[in-house]
Amino acid sequence: MARAGPGRHFLTVVWNANLIFCAGMVGACGMTTARIWKERLIGVWLAGTTAVLALGLFSHVFPSADPLLGTLARMTDSARVHLLGLAVILALGLAILGVRWIAAAVTVAAVVGFGFLAVDYRSRIAPVGERADLTILWYNVFKFNELDVNAFADGVRASGADMVILAEAEPAMDLPPLVADVYPHRMGCQNVDPEDCNLMVLSKEPLDAADMQPMSMGPERLARIRVETAEGPIDVIAAHMIKPWIVAMSLRDETTVWRAILRRDQVPYILVGDLNAAPWSARLRRMEKRHNLRHWRWPEPTWPVAMGPAGLPIDHVLASEGVAITDYVTWAGYGSNHMGIMASVQLQDRTE
Repeated sequence: MARAGPGRHFLTVVWNANLIFCAGMVGACGMTTARIWKERLIGVWLAGTTAVLALGLFSHVFPSADPLLGTLARMTDSARVHLLGLAVILALGLAILGVRWIAAAVTVAAVVGFGFLAVDYRSRIAPVGERADLTILWYNVFKFNELDVNAFADGVRASGADMVILAEAEPAMDLPPLVADVYPHRMGCQNVDPEDCNLMVLSKEPLDAADMQPMSMGPERLARIRVETAEGPIDVIAAHMIKPWIVAMSLRDETTVWRAILRRDQVPYILVGDLNAAPWSARLRRMEKRHNLRHWRWPEPTWPVAMGPAGLPIDHVLASEGVAITDYVTWAGYGSNHMGIMASVQLQDRTE
């Protein structure tokens, strides 16, 4: 038998010493059950934090065509602000679990994400106007709202809007006669099955140059209205779009809006509606850049009402080139799960 070399003797001594040390100190050479479960918790927590952070940072650039990530991205990209905030909270948990350098890295990445998101939002802000050439009230009534129509009529009448556009208007089908003294002109939800009542337009001025079109979820989901103001004509395009994660139908809705915009004869316009997307989502970033649209100077959360200021800004009044937004406030109190938007816009001179 060959003799063991000095290296073999050294390893044997080290191993025996290690066994003696382990016998004297419980857990020094192996993990206790508690330690094992802690490591597992750290792994699961870290995986969840990474997923949340990745969606907050990059969901808006994930391609919709991917059957898994694309759908997940479209379901979450409107909540990017919330996801980045959640990532910071989860990072606090990592710090408590003892992986502080990872927690610090997650926090820094989330803060940088907030910064890029804010810069992107600010890059597409509408000019601020000085007068109100047209005031629009947009409100998603909510199809299953147990609406007090008389109280709602009082609120609509008191709003002072030049034009009121309601979505999911079935609960408000009895509204027009109650406000006809202020809004004698109407379009939509006439001679239709209540199930098909979606957009309803009430106006102080005639709706002679107006039409309604179907979208992917049914009839009367897009309206195009030419309004003559003292400063010139402006087109109002109102749309109730499908949720963006139903990808094929969503793209059809975007195409319908695009065609309505192309038909406007170069007249300045505003795009009004429940677009089911926040300004930092893939859908709205794409639509705003494609059509050179601008939003209000800060986001106004509109859904769900129960979340208040922590909700998502998915209802919008967007301005084309040649239109400034003078005022922009939320409007609520009638049982819907959406806040409404009251916006005043100004037509700009070509030299402005």
